[in-house]
Amino acid sequence: MNFSESHNLSVYLARKLNNLTFSVTPLNQDRVRAVGACIGLTLQSHRAILLLMEAPLVGPAAALVRVLFESYVRGAWLLYCATSNQIAKYIKGKQVNSHFNELIHDLEKLPEFRESGLSQALGKPWATMNSFTHCGALQITRGNTDAGIEPALILTRNAKNSYDLQMESRLLAVQYLLS
Repeated sequence: MNFSESHNLSVYLARKLNNLTFSVTPLNQDRVRAVGACIGLTLQSHRAILLLMEAPLVGPAAALVRVLFESYVRGAWLLYCATSNQIAKYIKGKQVNSHFNELIHDLEKLPEFRESGLSQALGKPWATMNSFTHCGALQITRGNTDAGIEPALILTRNAKNSYDLQMESRLLAVQYLLS
């Protein structure tokens, strides 16, 4: 799937998720409120990435991949793993856990997440997300050429021997994280 096809699919999914999310009547329960806040941020980050990629503003789009990933994982953890006491603390803005990897490990104990691949994201993909989010080496070296600083987009030859404009392959982690 080339970038254009991936982008169109992402736009379609964003619209569907938006319609599903905002057609649900919110329940007045702390767990639903906490999870809703996280999933809301996940959906907003996804839409922002799509808009930034259309610009094309690849650097800021890449920086949001970690926000998207973390809000998804935290929302899933709050939904499936958090105790009522942890939910109450979270809603009051207090820290519930100290390490992000603990959330992933808790989730992967559940049958629904055993084969999710979330813990695999704690390796090189996590370092990549951090680099893009915190203006690390990956963020500043992409597009930084002898000719100047340019968007980190590349042209690739497709099977029809024409060219497609594609983003840096590391940014395709967005598609992986959303699937």
